[in-house]
Amino acid sequence: MIGRTFLSFLVAAAIALHSCLAFGIPTGIYRISLSKNEVLSVQDTRVGIPAVLMHPRSTSDPFLQEWLVESRADGTAVIRNCHSRHYLSPRNPKQQQNHDMVIQNQEEFTWRLIRREGRVLIERPSLYPGEAPSVVGLAPLFIQPPHVDVQEWKHGDRYQEWNFEPMVESRRRTSWFGRQWRRTSGYPLCEI
Repeated sequence: MIGRTFLSFLVAAAIALHSCLAFGIPTGIYRISLSKNEVLSVQDTRVGIPAVLMHPRSTSDPFLQEWLVESRADGTAVIRNCHSRHYLSPRNPKQQQNHDMVIQNQEEFTWRLIRREGRVLIERPSLYPGEAPSVVGLAPLFIQPPHVDVQEWKHGDRYQEWNFEPMVESRRRTSWFGRQWRRTSGYPLCEI
């Protein structure tokens, strides 16, 4: 009897691990980047500010480059900036359009995170059946710092494939409401 229960537990754990590794990433705090020198960031905490790519040391506030990823059981995730607490979202979340700028927004937006050969595609879920997949990538604008937008997926385009680097947590505590918080000395808390 115990062997059968343990076996069913192992099968359930293997399925959960496979779905986490194949379709998304675990909930946690990440630095999201295209390369070592191109980190997803925002320049300040206001709503509507576009997401940009910056050097890791180009900001005085490292929390502008740290993102809380809240993964869900259905393979989707919500991405929120640790400093501003605003969500990563297309500028027009209710319309599907090519090269829609990615901004920080007060309203939650759900992305699909898809692992591909060690990298992650941040896919915008389709609004209509049969639409071509749209993913977050480097915008084709000649401005500094480079912006990111939602664009049609192109197989093998390295400017659409992201690295999610987990941030080392220095200290965790649990609030009265059961939420976990993270503090890096001298910086605000980021809820997980």
